[in-house]
Amino acid sequence: RILYNAENKPFVRGNTHNISISHSNKLTAVMISKDKRVGIDLEFMSGKISKVADKFINEKESVTDDQELKKYHLYLHWCAKEALYKICDKQDINFRDGITIAPFDPDEHGFMKGHVLNGSGEEDIELEYLQHDNYALVWCVKE
Repeated sequence: RILYNAENKPFVRGNTHNISISHSNKLTAVMISKDKRVGIDLEFMSGKISKVADKFINEKESVTDDQELKKYHLYLHWCAKEALYKICDKQDINFRDGITIAPFDPDEHGFMKGHVLNGSGEEDIELEYLQHDNYALVWCVKE
C-alpha cells in the first residue's frame, strides 16, 4: 500500500521499498527499489515552458539555441530538477539555484549530471532520460 507523508512524499507501508511517482496528462510513471533511493519525473510537453524558464534555469545552466530542440531541452531540465528534488526528500533545496544540471546535448535517450546543494551539503547525481511521444521522462537512483 502506498501512503504519503506530511511533505506529500509517497512511501510504501512498512517502509519496505523506496518509491517515486509522477503523472502528467494521460501517463503515470512509478519507480520502486528495495535498497536504493529513487526519483522520477514525467511531463507532457505543452508549449508553456519557455515562459517560465527563468524561474528554474540558473546562470550555470545552458539550453540549446536550436528552436526545434529548445522546448524538449527545457522539459528535460525541469524533469531532472523534479527527480532530484524528490530523491533528496524535498528538503531545504532552492529549486532554481540549489539544483544545477550540467550542460548536455538532448537526444531521444541519454544521461545528464545534476548537482544538488542543500542544508545537508552537496552531491552529484547521474540522471537518465528519454522522450516518449510528447513526454519527457527523467529518473535517478542513489544509494
